[in-house]
Amino acid sequence: MRKKSYSVALRNEYVLKRIKEIKGDHPFWGYRRVWAYLRYIDGLIVNKKRVYRLMREHNLTVKPNHRLIAKRVSDRPKPRADKPKQWWGIDMTKVLTNTGWVYVVIVLEMKEELFGLREWESERELSRELDKWVEYYNRNYLHSALGYRSPVQVEMDYYKNNRQHSSAA
Repeated sequence: MRKKSYSVALRNEYVLKRIKEIKGDHPFWGYRRVWAYLRYIDGLIVNKKRVYRLMREHNLTVKPNHRLIAKRVSDRPKPRADKPKQWWGIDMTKVLTNTGWVYVVIVLEMKEELFGLREWESERELSRELDKWVEYYNRNYLHSALGYRSPVQVEMDYYKNNRQHSSAA
């Protein structure tokens, strides 16, 4: 393997520092989501391949769990929403609290972010944390399917554009 120049190592230093900070807060994020955060939240112009390489070289990539990979293939395309709140995805998980199992149905896609690294004392504590997480998710979570914008940003753009179209008519 070729030795990297000092200037390249210097350029990568800040990017790697930010990647490690982001991964510390979001250990289940892969390189695409880390790249999107760097690009759209931090405003850092960086190539996805560079982010992937740095994460791979420093063992920061998410390890695949091959037992969880779906074996089915869809025979039709995914439905696409043309306005906010038109399509919802749901997921369900169960969480063990000190008082027993609690089943949680989530109308989101990132249950690992919330449930992966926590223990819950009670249903009330879980409920409070869910409320905080949903607020974060709707305001800050970047979706590739939404052009790396949050659901709130997409909804605001939708209503802004529809007001312009309806007032022009």
